[in-house]
Amino acid sequence: MINLFKNMMLFSTLVLFSIYGQQALSKSAIPDDQCAIITGATKDFDVAFDAIRKFKGYSPVIVQTNTGYLAPSIGIYYRDGAEELVEDFKRNGIIPADSYCGNADRFINVYYPNENFTELTTIPYSPMRSYVGEWQTVPSACGVKDRPTNGIYIDNESITFHMIKRCEFTSFETSPVNPLYMMIGLKCFEEGDEYESSINLGLSGYSILNLDTGIEYAKCP
Repeated sequence: MINLFKNMMLFSTLVLFSIYGQQALSKSAIPDDQCAIITGATKDFDVAFDAIRKFKGYSPVIVQTNTGYLAPSIGIYYRDGAEELVEDFKRNGIIPADSYCGNADRFINVYYPNENFTELTTIPYSPMRSYVGEWQTVPSACGVKDRPTNGIYIDNESITFHMIKRCEFTSFETSPVNPLYMMIGLKCFEEGDEYESSINLGLSGYSILNLDTGIEYAKCP
């Protein structure tokens, strides 16, 4: 698997050079209004992959440069608020002190780990990928399915509150206040009724804060 990925990276780089030439490298693989929080640099795939496994609670990626380096990153965020986010991560010892949020023409590819962190793909994250799973206010309630709990259950398309109210996602938008806050539009179903709603969630590692109610949920194993 590792050799396959290395060959894939080499092939993608050769394609960029042979088809587009230097012009292909004049545009970053990361959108202009975003930046990747870079936590290191290596030319060893195993080292890069091990590095992003430490950030499973976030949305880590590996950024490939046109000089052959692989840059482990805790994720790609909007530039607005990114500086404060980097400082917060450093202050809490989550990323190294020399980490920074960068975007450059030399960034030619972005690789994303799959759900099990066993393979990489060039397919970008779903906006809700980091939120998928079971979250509970009380850890002992994790996995309890036969009675209502204080938990929320999130998949790629919907969220269920306390096993009572189910809502389908209709929109996603990153908050301009904080790049780790998500504003989500909802179409909810409760006791036979259907109505429009919304929710604001803040993601911090292995916890979610409902910004509308102040309730905090911990990620279940």
